[in-house]
Amino acid sequence: MKPSTFKTSAAAAAWMFSSLAAGAQDLPPACVNDPAKMPVAWQPPALLENLDPAPWSADEDSEAKKAVEAALDQLIGLFRSRPDVIQDIWDDSIESVIQVTYATANHPAIDAKAEQAARENLGTLMEPYLDLPPEEAACIEFRELLPLAIFANRLLPGDDKNRETITERTNAAVADCGTLETAIPVDYQGILQTGASGPADIEDLFDLALWSIWLTEASVNDAIEVPDEADGFAEAAWAYFSSYDFGPARPFTPALRNTDFLKTADLAVHVTQIPTGVRRYPIDIADNPSLYRFLRENFYTLMQMNDFDTFASVVDTLRQYGCGPKNDRQVRDGVRYVLAVYRRTRGDWLRYYLYKLFPDLTESDLARIKLNKAEPTINSYELIHTAWVGMLALRDRHPAEPEAGTYGGAIRAWLPRQ
Repeated sequence: MKPSTFKTSAAAAAWMFSSLAAGAQDLPPACVNDPAKMPVAWQPPALLENLDPAPWSADEDSEAKKAVEAALDQLIGLFRSRPDVIQDIWDDSIESVIQVTYATANHPAIDAKAEQAARENLGTLMEPYLDLPPEEAACIEFRELLPLAIFANRLLPGDDKNRETITERTNAAVADCGTLETAIPVDYQGILQTGASGPADIEDLFDLALWSIWLTEASVNDAIEVPDEADGFAEAAWAYFSSYDFGPARPFTPALRNTDFLKTADLAVHVTQIPTGVRRYPIDIADNPSLYRFLRENFYTLMQMNDFDTFASVVDTLRQYGCGPKNDRQVRDGVRYVLAVYRRTRGDWLRYYLYKLFPDLTESDLARIKLNKAEPTINSYELIHTAWVGMLALRDRHPAEPEAGTYGGAIRAWLPRQ
């Protein structure tokens, strides 16, 4: 790999490398089953003292597995009957079905079903480009083409013509951009040079995390070309997030809903996806202790916020650290919360969002929405997101080893495990 061309703030770089040098010193505990052994800031407040203290049961485990498969089936059914939703949410139509296979502990039939659905959605998104001359691609297309090229190279056979076509078009688009600064829609240099104390817009930080993942993904695939400046992008972004102040433990108050707290929690989840490759590889507490503390210390506050999608994503993230409902009280409480929502939807995850829009939703309304392009008030991303994050929060996993030549290996080349 070439030397990094990125200029990070001195504070960010110092924070990252001093954190790595500290190793396991003063790190918070990993999975904790007994609330009495948790750090005080992790413990449930008195308002939640009625949470079920019982161990995780075989019946709950069986119900969770059924809920995962139900979510996958409902997403696949929606995408097959509503191709407009695929277009609306673009690569998230692939991500939402394929992620259940990452670090898989599923029955092989579930993974096969998810992979087939991901290929179908990829095909729908690639189709408009396949008859166009690849060399005529413009820079403006790169943002939409890159994830398609990444998935085509991962999901399609090496001799697949469509894989070759979409990769050629992606490479032509980035060549038209010329530079990384032109190719991606975020002022990453301004953010990185200012440092985490600067006034960066939180939406730009989501983009910073996303592009860290995509550019790393492209870097381990010889067929996909990116500007030379992309070398070191993820490392520089991680140094930035290593000094980012996610904030202290926040007790729940109704006024907290009027702040950026939920967005900050969602950002924390997305930042963890840089080392994990979106849930494929392990993440260690030592990678970013302050990020881990933020998730732990605000866990029950997020539960009380009752924002299902953000909270389920936090449960999912804690599972990536090796914690599950059998060995960790917070994760067990979180998984039970997610299962309770699944029961309230009577087994149909799509109802959750629709009930918020249409309290008097009928079965015929639900069937119509699943089959036809519906009211403009329905946001396609929010429609599918509950099933997506609920499925991920409930699934078991076995993170892959970050071997050389893989995404995980590329990350661990500059972020060694402690």
